[in-house]
Amino acid sequence: MTKRDLADVANVQAHVGGELAARAAISISDQQLRGLRQIQAQLEEAYAADDDERTVQLNHEFHRAINIAADSPKLAQLMSQITRYAPESVFPSIEHWPARAIKHHRRILSALAKHDDKLARAAMADHLAASAIPLIDHLIARGVVAEGGALGTSRPGRS
Repeated sequence: MTKRDLADVANVQAHVGGELAARAAISISDQQLRGLRQIQAQLEEAYAADDDERTVQLNHEFHRAINIAADSPKLAQLMSQITRYAPESVFPSIEHWPARAIKHHRRILSALAKHDDKLARAAMADHLAASAIPLIDHLIARGVVAEGGALGTSRPGRS
């Protein structure tokens, strides 16, 4: 894979993830919101404890819970296929990523709690797009991803 390949995947992931979050904002129940808040609290504790394995698991649960709340099985299935290309296990070791992810997740939770589909879409799309560059840089530095291809990750619909 090249950095362009990963950037392409990240852009599609940001678009689909944003749509899933928007749909979740409309249909999410109070019980689902409580569950998401619990997952986020546990995730923040795991980050603080440098428990990388647990952070990966909880981050996956956080995003999966939103995808379930969206009640859009085909979009969620597509998202699952897209995320195969993003190795989640490296995120806890990327410098400054845990603090950024916590901030992003809180913004997503706030939008979901307000049932604001536009805010939720933007918050999730921004979160997923923001993860691309540090991930790609991390993978290039370790020789996992080839340098080839132009890198242009921006939120879908923006230049």
